[in-house]
Amino acid sequence: MASSEAVTAVARHRPDVVLMDVRMPGMDGLTALKELRRATNPPRIIMLTTFDLDDYVHTALRGGAAGSC
Repeated sequence: MASSEAVTAVARHRPDVVLMDVRMPGMDGLTALKELRRATNPPRIIMLTTFDLDDYVHTALRGGAAGSC
């Protein structure tokens, strides 16, 4: 699923928790995180990455992710 589709699906289904990859087709997961955090009562978002870059983790946490791994 592309991250823009994920943003649409979250708005439609209003889940409590979202597991999102940092790298996704279309907009990246970090951009999608920003969009999701703008919502009223946003879900808790856990960011996932296989990349060994601390910057992704720090950016996700600063952006409002509940956790990152």
